[in-house]
Amino acid sequence: RPAPCPDAVFRDQVTRILKTPYVLVVGTMETRKNLWRLAQAWARLAQDRNIELPRLVLAGKRSPQNADFNTWMERSGNLDGWVQFADRPSDDALSYLYENCIFTATVSLYEGWGLPIGESLAFGKTAVVADNSSMPEVGGDMVEYCDAGSIDSIYRACRKLITDPDHRHQLETRIKTTRLRSWDDVVADFIQQLDPDPEVS
Repeated sequence: RPAPCPDAVFRDQVTRILKTPYVLVVGTMETRKNLWRLAQAWARLAQDRNIELPRLVLAGKRSPQNADFNTWMERSGNLDGWVQFADRPSDDALSYLYENCIFTATVSLYEGWGLPIGESLAFGKTAVVADNSSMPEVGGDMVEYCDAGSIDSIYRACRKLITDPDHRHQLETRIKTTRLRSWDDVVADFIQQLDPDPEVS
């Protein structure tokens, strides 16, 4: 049983989320995050009576630029309760959500880097990740990939991690045995780009 959430402001919200297993999505809920296709895949999963479907938890700030998605959630009762929102959680609450999720999902149409993927791996959690832009560089061989433009591909990737715990645990074991990139690595790469040959004056 998880320990109580350390953040008093978000404790009730997080406690409600933890009542059932969940998959975590982190980030501002803007159009490029591709939440519409992800939710469509979740709606298909909800029709599959052969699986125990976890809820989909969207943690971050809602964006008015994603009005169609927001309206759909409102009118569908958050997809009949299969979707839950954690509105702008604190760092403590977000860490707690990472620690207790089954896996995470980042199916963006593009990312500059894909920080939630790196955070997920840092917490030992695998993910469903779109195979575009910089995201494969972050996820390596530790995540399940999908095509961000295909609802069917997102559906299959999510279903695999939900229904095949052995595969999920193999990916988690791979995470544990992999040296993940740190902020020090990022800084070192940045310095290298600024001055690729410090010996040359």
